[in-house]
Amino acid sequence: MITQTILEILYLPAEDVFRAFADAPGSLFLDSSAAGHSLGRYSFIMFEPIDMLVTLDEIPAALRGYEPAPDAPLPFTGGLAGFFSYDFARALEDFPETASATDDFPPLRLGIYDQVIGFDHQSKRAWYCCYSETQFDAQQRWNSLQRRIEAAPDREPPAVRVTLQPVKSREAYEADIRRVIDYIRSGDAFQVNLAQRFEAQKPHGFDTYGHYLSLRRVNPAPFAAYLNFGDTVISSSSPERFLQVHGGMIEARPIKGTSADAAALAASEKDRAENIMIVDLLRNDLSKVCTDTSVDVQLLCAVESYAGLHHLVSSVTGTLAPGMNATDALIACFPGGSISGAPKIRAMEIIEELEPCRRGPYCGAIGYIGFNGDMDMNIAIRTVTYQNGKVICNAGGGITADSEPAAEYDETMLKAQKIFESYR
Repeated sequence: MITQTILEILYLPAEDVFRAFADAPGSLFLDSSAAGHSLGRYSFIMFEPIDMLVTLDEIPAALRGYEPAPDAPLPFTGGLAGFFSYDFARALEDFPETASATDDFPPLRLGIYDQVIGFDHQSKRAWYCCYSETQFDAQQRWNSLQRRIEAAPDREPPAVRVTLQPVKSREAYEADIRRVIDYIRSGDAFQVNLAQRFEAQKPHGFDTYGHYLSLRRVNPAPFAAYLNFGDTVISSSSPERFLQVHGGMIEARPIKGTSADAAALAASEKDRAENIMIVDLLRNDLSKVCTDTSVDVQLLCAVESYAGLHHLVSSVTGTLAPGMNATDALIACFPGGSISGAPKIRAMEIIEELEPCRRGPYCGAIGYIGFNGDMDMNIAIRTVTYQNGKVICNAGGGITADSEPAAEYDETMLKAQKIFESYR
């Protein structure tokens, strides 16, 4: 009989342990790299997936048949992990198809993982979790992995410089912002999150994990990730939690409002209004899957600080209704309102019209859905994707009727600055 064994192992820096797995397709690193941040407690390494899922219909069956160990010391000890593309929304709603789809990202890509190395950075403890017939078998598997980890070479940031260039000129992007403002003033939407895209050619032999180590140094974040899917690699240094489900409780933590000046951000009526608008949208989304009266705002427009940037953050919570699960919650709220707009469907139609390329993983969600039913997903902002010889990243902001195009353009550049720095 196959059961789950959890072995406590020596606590080492998670980013050093992942060196042994980084180059193998299917290896994922969910990395709470913001040391000391209240949300940066756990990191997880997954490798050698049993299978890879690319459609929503495959998820329920993939989560069955694995009984988690009782009283596990970690919130995730096995299950599904990977990403939902922003364009996963097309599986949920009908949208026009005007933006280029040349990048060819699947709606989702989730591995089934029966092996996890988990780290609790608060207690400085680590565990190896796997499904096996006996504890002896689990110990033998760990002994082999330990030798692999000890033999892994050091990784350094690549010496070659990558210079990301905007796909649209400043003038063209500001014209798009004015078009959004026209839509808002015509009553089409209240807020639209418009992004601009940056690209570069990926240098031959470029060490993407070496670069990720540079990214996590210049922009540590509680919901960071490095995903190696072979033909696609994703590096994310996201500060934003999309959804967490734990023991039937659900939380969303939308970010809306960004500035290099914390005091100015706290005093900004525009940023506060944007944030409250998205909080209201999330309350409505969560009410579809939560018990009556359980949806509540626990935190409203608090200033949280990260490397070089400050954000307005809110927290909306609820209790899942009977018969509802983490996947239901994700479907009800996807994509996050903070990176689409309000009302969500019309905002996404405007995004499709004005952004030249589909977003792919950007503004989708990265994280896990455990065999135990728990889930934690980020919103994939501050994210770089490598595919088809290209380096791609995006940065955007919420446009309202009061937006000033020049200031909104500058905000996107501010948000992308740490990614630019990580390549120098």
